[in-house]
Amino acid sequence: MKVPVGGGSTVSLTGIQGEATGIVVTGGNVYWATIGDPTTFGTGGVDIGAISRVSTSGGTVTVLASKRAEPSVLATNGSVLAWTEYATPNVMVMPIGGGTPSTVMTGSFTDGMSGVAVDAANVYWSINGSNIVMQMALAGGNPITLADSQQGPGSIALDGANVYWADANSIRSTPIGGGAITTLLTQAAGIGIGHLAVDGPYVYFVNSTSSGASSILRLTISSGGLTTVVSTGAPDAFALDSVNIYWTDPTAGTVNKAAKP
Repeated sequence: MKVPVGGGSTVSLTGIQGEATGIVVTGGNVYWATIGDPTTFGTGGVDIGAISRVSTSGGTVTVLASKRAEPSVLATNGSVLAWTEYATPNVMVMPIGGGTPSTVMTGSFTDGMSGVAVDAANVYWSINGSNIVMQMALAGGNPITLADSQQGPGSIALDGANVYWADANSIRSTPIGGGAITTLLTQAAGIGIGHLAVDGPYVYFVNSTSSGASSILRLTISSGGLTTVVSTGAPDAFALDSVNIYWTDPTAGTVNKAAKP
């Protein structure tokens, strides 16, 4: 679904077979990861997911990568797509128009690859099981530890200067390349922070309660003020462009949009 960033009518772009787990938008297209789609995975093993694309206006869905090992969170820099695969577990990159995915990092099943982001130079990821946030050049090389001793780091976002991540019920940041860690928000116990994205002076994030209800909120970085952006359905992963917010709703099996506030 999509809706204007400031609110407005919700539009369904496409139905989804399986569960949508990650979504990004760039260049007039929406890209998402799915698991459990019987039209895109093979028989047996862990080949149970795909990376797909549709225009922001709707239309024909193109599968860019099929038979993936439970693709989860998804990120883009406009030229490549990056995602984590839960069942491998790997950090993957692929040209945005499709092609052969490349493995950036291979972990262990106890690691729990949980968040990914990418810019022109680097790919970033969080490892929930090890409680660390990492950075590595797209050209290759040694990974850099940006944060350790966290409390279950998850979703990651960038603004060109800083790396932001969800950590249990908090949102934290540190400069790209490493430095001091700043806690921007801490929610009450029992509140979980899911997918997040940075948009200028704001951090948008999925806010989940212990009862299972979820919404998308907007945090003003400078003041800590919160604004509710999406309060209907069960929003999970989402993406932003200059006008709209786009999100997946695994319960309804939809991709949505609405205007930003």
